[in-house]
Amino acid sequence: MSDAARAELIRTPPAEFVAVRNRIVDLKAAGDADAAKRIAKLRRPALVDWALNATAGEQPELAAEWAAAAATARDAGGAGLKAAITALRDATVEVARAVGDRAPSGDVA
Repeated sequence: MSDAARAELIRTPPAEFVAVRNRIVDLKAAGDADAAKRIAKLRRPALVDWALNATAGEQPELAAEWAAAAATARDAGGAGLKAAITALRDATVEVARAVGDRAPSGDVA
């Protein structure tokens, strides 16, 4: 798959994913049947997966902050757990803000 096709699919909200994927497959089928077959097999991402991927492409530092907060929350225990969960919640809110109105309100968070 070309970098342009990959970037377009990553930015595409899940509700529009199948239509965009199928348009790319139709364009690729004429010139690269193998690429068209690989693209046709791609599944619609979950909303949260899309939001993180879109954020990583547009604001990589924000996605890195979310990933760090998630790792901290995963590894936290005892007294640090509450603060880690709060930090992860805050980072998730920032990811939801980053995708803005491209996702149904509240669905990402």
